Amino acid sequence: MKNHFATFLIALALGVFPVLQAQAHFVWIESDGAQSRVQFGEFGDNLREVSPGRLDSIAPTTAIVVTRSGQKDLTLTKTANALVAKITAGPGESIIFDANRQPVAEKTIDGATVRTAPTRSARFVSDFSAQTPQLTLDIVPTGRKLGTRVEFQVVFRNAPAPKLKLAVLAASGWERPLETDEKGMFLADFPWKGVYVIDAKHDEAVAGKRDGHAYDKSGFRTTLSFALAAGLESPPAPPVLTPKPVN
Repeated sequence: MKNHFATFLIALALGVFPVLQAQAHFVWIESDGAQSRVQFGEFGDNLREVSPGRLDSIAPTTAIVVTRSGQKDLTLTKTANALVAKITAGPGESIIFDANRQPVAEKTIDGATVRTAPTRSARFVSDFSAQTPQLTLDIVPTGRKLGTRVEFQVVFRNAPAPKLKLAVLAASGWERPLETDEKGMFLADFPWKGVYVIDAKHDEAVAGKRDGHAYDKSGFRTTLSFALAAGLESPPAPPVLTPKPVN
């Protein structure tokens, strides 16, 4: 009981509160030290899509590991609930996944149909060493800290993404909303042990065509994930959610 109370007090001090998330699906990467898993679903809700099912809609256009000496392609194997690579990121390295050929999605709002070309991407880092942005919408650590807070930058099309809203998520189901500054920078604390996902999205109101289908805008969703061995014991994760059947 004391440990749970101490965790609650830390959460209050950091402005971090449990929430019930209502967010669209995204991809993120987890690693157990021997292999990496590209997941699709809602991390904070403990929902991971499966195959056969919605996981099948995530086909990689890029899957690489970035080292200090260069980069190499990853071979991903589809399992029941993830795309798996038998490799992980070493010190100062990243694993990058990009799926930018998903089908155009249509949504009707107030009688108007909006067609969106989605891109889902993810980056996993082994530590907070500075990384070079590579994804269209990318979140990277800068290698700097301010006290216990870690600095990151969000970049869109190779330029800083100012005033972009994002969220820091933990496996326990809480999130902390943040916003980048004028240079696309933000600082974040991570009080608990375990896996974290930083989630950002950005829409680009430029029409075009994808695989012969017209769209009105592009929707980019990207994550940065990592695992911390130090910190408070994390509150438990919410119950596993079963994916809905695909009609």
